[in-house]
Amino acid sequence: MKKLFAAVLFAVFTVGAAAQERAVIDLTGQADPTQTALAAKPGQPPPPPPQQMLDLSLLEALVSVGASDLGGIFGYMPEQAMAPAFSDYLMHNSSALKRFMKKASRDIKETGGINDWDRQVFMYVLQLNGLPALPPGMRKLSKSVEYDISGFVLATPLSLQQMAAARGGRR
Repeated sequence: MKKLFAAVLFAVFTVGAAAQERAVIDLTGQADPTQTALAAKPGQPPPPPPQQMLDLSLLEALVSVGASDLGGIFGYMPEQAMAPAFSDYLMHNSSALKRFMKKASRDIKETGGINDWDRQVFMYVLQLNGLPALPPGMRKLSKSVEYDISGFVLATPLSLQQMAAARGGRR
């Protein structure tokens, strides 16, 4: 039995060493990070990564819930993480969720649909609400609020251009 264990152990280490040799990455021809314009000077902390452009739908949502000061934080997130992060914020802040739902109701009345980004946020809210155990600081949504959010998810998704055209045509 000891010989079998030693043989297996030897095989694992030799296979691991061979895989590690193949995993060496050739960085020749790559740009030297110390030569870039954003390189940190000796003794100073590295500069923060550059902010990316924010989605107009996110900016509209932040303004509608009264949290426009959070735009700087969202600028450091990858775009695909913005909707889940905003839905997490809404689940932690019930008054912001109510304001966001009022905005969605106004959009449906004015344009006949809802912004696709807002619709994704509502889907993430329902997904968070459906977790068996919610993270600290979150409470389950009431059945009426969950029903209203389900209606927003089922609403017609529109682009910002379509919404602006629908609003312009009615005024």
